[in-house]
Order: sequence, then structure tokens, then C-alpha cells
Amino acid sequence: MQRSRKISEHDLIQTFARTAKKATTRGVVVGIGDDAAVVRPRSGEDLVLTTDVMIEGRHFKRQWFSGQELGWRVAAVNLSDIAAMGAKPLYGLISLALPGDIDVAYVKEVERGIRDHLGLYGASIIGGNVSGIDGALVCDLTLVGSVAKGKAWRRSCRPGRDAIVVVGNLGEARAGLHMLDVEDPERPFRRLVQAYKKPKPLLEVADVLRNTRGIHGVIDVSDGFSTDLLHICEASGAGCEVELRCVPLSKTLQEFCMEHGKVPLQLALHGGEDYALIVSVDERKAESVVTRCREEAGVRATVIGRFTTKKRLY
Repeated sequence: MQRSRKISEHDLIQTFARTAKKATTRGVVVGIGDDAAVVRPRSGEDLVLTTDVMIEGRHFKRQWFSGQELGWRVAAVNLSDIAAMGAKPLYGLISLALPGDIDVAYVKEVERGIRDHLGLYGASIIGGNVSGIDGALVCDLTLVGSVAKGKAWRRSCRPGRDAIVVVGNLGEARAGLHMLDVEDPERPFRRLVQAYKKPKPLLEVADVLRNTRGIHGVIDVSDGFSTDLLHICEASGAGCEVELRCVPLSKTLQEFCMEHGKVPLQLALHGGEDYALIVSVDERKAESVVTRCREEAGVRATVIGRFTTKKRLY
């Protein structure tokens, strides 16, 4: 099989560049082929920038993913950050550190997975870097998005006035990770495995809610619901009250937990990597937000509590 050490970094970059040049993205002045990319945003908009790295052995095992699936996931974690800011993705920069034993075909599939996932939302790869490494595979993506000037969502809330809305399900990704760990990724809980391997960033929700009055903050659930909710509380000096009976638990997750002796709420509250959204919204508008998420974006949304002026948690 062909290995990455048998192809030069220059040749690999040129391969990626030929594919990337077929895509067009608004505002790109200089794309791949120079020392850096150049973009020209419109006046009246803010750029939103995020980056996330995935390291083999720490964040994933290579045997769990096809190259395309790994690329999809690399894109997904960054796209979710863009969604949590209420922005639209535009440009991606990829950096890959490749161990000597990796297939070139696998690397190309990683790039294709990233490119295809970004392309679903109108974003393009406009640059990056490839290097060898004496160690594990490292995949890094920097993603640039845009939002109307001053309209980016923050990690914030209005204590005593805002409800806590969760958009999406919680706990499924952690259950899927367990299935992969025990090497039984197929039946009957394949949906949970896919929740971990191919999470869906909620950009459709961002599109629906972007100009909604009463939304005061958003964060995506990457570290775990309990941890990410605290990030909002800390940023605003707030506490929170959560109705545990309202935490969104899918039927599949509950069946998995019953079969494997796990507690659904533990996975939902502390599992992480669901890439659901936590929204702080005026209590008077919370049910309207829930309805719009369901009817206009086709995504489950649930009011599960409120932010308080007292620093009381759960």
C-alpha cells in the first residue's frame, strides 16, 4: 500500500489544491497557492474564527473511522462552534501532521470528508499545511465564519429572566463512544455510534434563530452539558435551576442504558460531544423558540430550567 512518506508534502498539497480550486466562496481574493489566503469581508459584518485539533490516541482511534468519517468529524466540531455564535461558515484552513505509516489514500479521504462537510454549508477550504510527524495522526481545522456586525451570540444570560433551552439530544455521543470502546459498534445501537462518529452541527438552528429577539446567549455542548452550562453561568455571574425530568433523553439512549447498566442522566449531563446547543432566552419567548426549532429546523428543543440570580446549581 502507498504510504505518506512516499509522496512529498508539496505533491499532497497540490492534490488538495486542485480540488479546492473547483469550489468558490464569496470574498476569497487569494486562495491556495500563495503564502497565505486573502479574504475581503463585506462592511457591516464581523468575522468569527474558531479552531479545533483532533489527536489520534487522545481524541479518537484511527480504527474507528474511515478517512471520510474522520474528516466529517473534524469539520463538525468546528462547524458547531460557528453555529453557537449564530454565524455562517465561510473558509477553512486544514493542518495535518502525518505519521509515516499512514496511507495516502486515507489522508485524501480525510481531506475529502472535511471538504464535503464544509461544502454542505457553503464553506470552502482555502489553505492549510501538511507535515510529517514521529507520532500519532493530528488533524487541525481553523474555520472562519461571518455574522452581522455586533450580532454574534456569546456565552451569556440574564439571571432571573432567562430560561435554559436545550436544542438537540444529550448523552447519545457518550453512549456511542462506549459502544466503540467495547468493539460492538453495530446492532442494535448503531444510531448512538453515529452520534459520536458523525455529529450534526446545528447550523440550521442558527439560521432559524439568528435574528430572534430575546436570545441572550448560546453555547454548544462539547465538554458536557453540566460543564458547558457552567460556562454561561460563570460568564454572567448567574446560577441555574435544572428540571432533571425535562432533560432530553432519546428512547434509544434509554434502551442502551437499560441494557448496559448505565444511568441515562449521567451520560446526558456529563457525557459531552453531543454538539447540541444550550440557549439562554427570555422566559416569555422560550416556548416560541422551542416551536421554531421543531417546526422550521426539524430539531428537538426543550425548556429544562432557568438561570437564577443566586449562584445555585441544579
